[in-house]
Amino acid sequence: MTENPYSAPHSNLVSVELLNRNITWKIYFFFMVLLTTLGISGLFLIPGSGISEIISLVLTIPAILGLYGYVFSKKILTRKIWLVNFYVQLIWAPLYYFVTNADLSAGMTQEVYLINNTVMWAISIPSYIALFLYARKNYPLWHEQA
Repeated sequence: MTENPYSAPHSNLVSVELLNRNITWKIYFFFMVLLTTLGISGLFLIPGSGISEIISLVLTIPAILGLYGYVFSKKILTRKIWLVNFYVQLIWAPLYYFVTNADLSAGMTQEVYLINNTVMWAISIPSYIALFLYARKNYPLWHEQA
């Protein structure tokens, strides 16, 4: 017998209480859904848009789904899928600027375009962090509960 029969019982269960996100994350999620919807729909109106915008749309849907899973502590698909999704998002986001034929400046001056992109990237950083945290092996939601 390796355990003390008089010791207090313990379990490996993870409390989902610990995963409740505050209201800020939930507001951020809905804000990102709105911005993403407006941004993607606007991309298709720009002359020169094509296959790269379709790829962006296809890749954006799982990114928003992963953000939803993180913000609302929902187990969606598997951790490994979200890890791959995180890396795909990380690679595609800057690569998109080089593969698109659309005029992303849409008549903006160089300064306004740079400011616009800087603000967009700053707003997007929490979503990348959320996808990364959601895909981590030690994220409590992925632990098997007996």
